[in-house]
Amino acid sequence: MSESELPHPSKIIPHRLPFLFLDRVSLCQDMEIYGHYRFSRDNPIFDGHFPEQAIVPGVLILEGGAQTLAYWALSQKPDHLVLLTGIDQAKWNTQVLPEEDIIYRVKVLKIKLGLVVANLKVYVNEKEVCQALIKGYLKSKSSPK
Repeated sequence: MSESELPHPSKIIPHRLPFLFLDRVSLCQDMEIYGHYRFSRDNPIFDGHFPEQAIVPGVLILEGGAQTLAYWALSQKPDHLVLLTGIDQAKWNTQVLPEEDIIYRVKVLKIKLGLVVANLKVYVNEKEVCQALIKGYLKSKSSPK
């Protein structure tokens, strides 16, 4: 699917503002997806993190990566929910600042019994700023708790 054919994230994943950290998707195929986001400088998160030297919180970068994985999974199985079950081996190489274009590259490594394991690499200006293993569980909307 070309980028122009890919639906906006709000059409695929349940996240909404102010907790949607995925502006668009440029690739969604087979076992790989690329998502994009830019934190606006006027986002209230920077009033506390940090007022004098704003830095994008690392946990929100990971959340954006998890939302990118959710987009991929729900594109495959729209009648499911995706629950984040773990983040392992998270490493940051540098900080991310407001107004920088973030690219989430998610490569699915394994799917078994509803469990999804994926490699997340996050880029700004073509430089890797973060990497992690993200794990999720695909739960049918019709299954009980």
